[in-house]
Amino acid sequence: MRRCLIVLTAAAAWHPVAGAALFALLRRRPALVAHATAPMMKLVIDRAPDDLAAAVESALPRYSTELLWPAAALARRLYDDLPATAAAADRAQRLENLGLRLSMLGRWEDAVMATTEAVGLYRRLAANNHTEFEPDLAGSLNNLSVTLSDLGLHRDALAASTQAVDIRRRLAAVNRTAFEPGLAMALNNQSVVLSNLGRRHDAVAASTQAVEVYRRLAATNPTAFEPHLARALTNHGADLSDLGRLQDALTVTTEAIDIHRRPAAVHPAAFVPDLARGLWVFARVRAAGRVELPQALTAGRESVDLFEELCRQRPQVFTSDLHGARATVAEVLESLGHG
Repeated sequence: MRRCLIVLTAAAAWHPVAGAALFALLRRRPALVAHATAPMMKLVIDRAPDDLAAAVESALPRYSTELLWPAAALARRLYDDLPATAAAADRAQRLENLGLRLSMLGRWEDAVMATTEAVGLYRRLAANNHTEFEPDLAGSLNNLSVTLSDLGLHRDALAASTQAVDIRRRLAAVNRTAFEPGLAMALNNQSVVLSNLGRRHDAVAASTQAVEVYRRLAATNPTAFEPHLARALTNHGADLSDLGRLQDALTVTTEAIDIHRRPAAVHPAAFVPDLARGLWVFARVRAAGRVELPQALTAGRESVDLFEELCRQRPQVFTSDLHGARATVAEVLESLGHG
């Protein structure tokens, strides 16, 4: 299928009929963009009608390295093309998408600007229609919190995260099935923010709740929720280690790695970053406790290898993690007497 898309894209540069055939194919099967190339995306950005461009943007895989820049350019085009009379909800949604795409590129200042505007729009919409727009407001607040954390603005991130958790907790109390996954995501994010602020007991409380919810969700739908559970376990293990609860941290981080490996083996582009971080935390916990050091060294070196490859693709996003993983490996080697 990828070869077919490449041929149609090349032909479209010379024959309008080929371009029309490509767009008709994408209109029928937007999921084919998972096989897209950067030249095909440029064709969509430059020539596709707005409705088709929006369908393609929605179907784009978030973690495809080859398509990160085209995805951000497409999201920018879709926002810029909105008419002045566009509904506030449409403007907010496109700003939200743009912020997510910019964040994936490590353009966090630009992502914060887009997501902050989306939050403002959703806040006004939710003031008049809680039922329809509060879930969107909570999602935007959560995304804003993540991006603020990436910029090191941890207090601002906590304010946004706390609002997201409060809204999602209230929604989940009314409709657990619909809103509990969002609550777990917000709690997991909040645990990271609290940890960054040194509020270790609060961080453990938040990550404990996130793990409990994701464990329950993964029991009924492992494909959808095991990756989320693994992320929550990784954060929980780091939080437990920071509190000195070494044995619990060892158990949790071991489980996290076991789960991380499954989705990473099936879909590396999406889940290898989570595996790399999980391996790093696994090694950090053991380095801090000076236990299981050979296992820590193996995990730490694997983490470094993965982060080195990720840095070649997205240095802005992963360089800090690579430095941290290398420092952990050096700490383990010193503890082993190899420093």
